[in-house]
Amino acid sequence: MKATRATGKELVERWILQNRGIGRTNEDMLDTTFVYGDEILTLVANGQDLEIEFQQGQVVVFRKIDELDMSRSCRACGLEHQSHKEAIECCMDIEE
Repeated sequence: MKATRATGKELVERWILQNRGIGRTNEDMLDTTFVYGDEILTLVANGQDLEIEFQQGQVVVFRKIDELDMSRSCRACGLEHQSHKEAIECCMDIEE
């Protein structure tokens, strides 16, 4: 089987599910913005649910040096894990 990269939308959907699993509400997640390549994805209200809104653009991210130690956080979705290995495996490429 050939491994394929997860799309930005798939990563956001996975993030939503993981955050719902830890008790976050749609209201908590509303207006969260994600960057995947040059895609900008934002969670917006769609009635009672969330919708992923897409934008294209040039993205520049400045990180503070003290925020770079994310050894137990997934670099894609930011979810905290018990180990560095779990964090790496969290949003790895998915297989078909």
